[in-house]
This record gives sequence, C-alpha cells and structure tokens, in this order.
Amino acid sequence: MNMHAIIPAADREVSAQDNEAPESEKLPTPLAAPDDLPSIIKKDVEDFTNNAVLELATFARVPDTIDDDDVYQRAVTLATRIQGVSNDLDSRRKSHKAPYTAAGQVIDDHFSLNYIAPDAEAGTKPRVLKKELLDAHKALKARLSDYDTRQHRAEQERTAAEREQLAAAAAADGIEIDAAIAIAAAPGTKKSAHGGSAVRKIAKIWEVIDANQLPRSLLMPNPTAIQALVDSGAITIPGVKIEEIVDTHTQRR
Repeated sequence: MNMHAIIPAADREVSAQDNEAPESEKLPTPLAAPDDLPSIIKKDVEDFTNNAVLELATFARVPDTIDDDDVYQRAVTLATRIQGVSNDLDSRRKSHKAPYTAAGQVIDDHFSLNYIAPDAEAGTKPRVLKKELLDAHKALKARLSDYDTRQHRAEQERTAAEREQLAAAAAADGIEIDAAIAIAAAPGTKKSAHGGSAVRKIAKIWEVIDANQLPRSLLMPNPTAIQALVDSGAITIPGVKIEEIVDTHTQRR
C-alpha cells in the first residue's frame, strides 16, 4: 500500500485534504472514450444549434440593402449576436477538445523518437528520429528518381537513334517513315533482388526560367503587393481600380 501519512500543523484543523495524495502521486483524470463523447457534448451542441437556428432565421429577414438607421442598428445587434454564437461555439469546442489535444500532443512528441545515445555527453541535443527517417527517405527517393531519369533519357536517345536508322534504311527502298516518332517505353515497376520494389511513373515538372516571356493568361496579380501599395498611399495603379469604402466590424459591448 502506498502510504503518504500527512501530519497537519498543530494550529489548524484536520481536513479531508490531509488524506489526499500529493500532486506528484495523483493519477491524471481519465479521458472519456470516443463513443461516450456525443453524450457528453450533447447538451452544448443542442443549445448552440437552437441559438444558431434562431439567429439565422432572424438574419433571413434582414434586407440585402440597409436604407434605414433603425434597421442598421438592429443589424448591428444581430451581427454581434451571430458573432457571439460563433465565437462561443468555437470556445466551447476547444474546451472539450483541449484535454484530447494535449494527450495527442504527448503521444506525437513520444512518437517523434527523440533519441540521445546512451554514451552521449550531458546536454547533448536529442535527435528527432522521425524527421531523420522522413528526410532519409526523401533523399533516397530523389537519388533513385535521378538515376531512373538518366536511364529513361538514355533509352529515349537510343530509341530515337534506332528510329532514324530505320527511316534511313526505309528511304533507300522508297519508303517514307517519320523519324521524329520515337517514344521510349515508360519505365514500370522494378523489383529489387534484396526486397522491395520501385514504382516508376513518368511525371512532368516545370519551372519559370523567364517570367517576361510568360503569356498574359498565366500572369497572376499579387494581392499582397497591391494592398501594400494602396496602404502606402498609391492613388492610381495601372489596371487596378482603387476606391474608398467603410469596412464595418461588430463587437460585443
């Protein structure tokens, strides 16, 4: 039996807390099983559902264009209430989820495999083996892809040369063959004699080497850069319409 007798100070009364285990010995509050969660959060979900339905029904009666100050003030109040329901909903969701998120983080941290060799010096920074595994696999994939790419290109060149030779030989007999049609067979799956296999598929990649030559249909405005210019006082920007509006936000009192 775990004994942790606590002797209360002589100048105070004995309380039930004197029989409680120290914080270091207390067991964590068990988390509810996933199947039990719907019943635990049911009351909150029902309350928020009813509030949401009520506020959205009121919103459905608000005119698309507000032309009256009384309607404006009512809309402000409604917007505040709707925002409140949304914020409270998210806050309650987070409160229910918090212990599970914390538990999940503990599991994630442990499965990151933070490793320090037994003979390492004190203060040695742990290796994050999970990340190292991912990085190693990524590096190996790149090296294998590079090898297969060079092999495929060599095969394409060989196939093209054979096609040219075939076209030349056919031409000698008065037969015309399009020498440009030379397609190397796509690489398939290759099994390793040591286990595992390489699944090889043709993929096309691209990079912009001269942005000035891009067709207009491929040019995209940079909203961040445009906003920065407008915020800096730009009055006119070619191809951009600038106007002032009132951006209204609502908040609880």
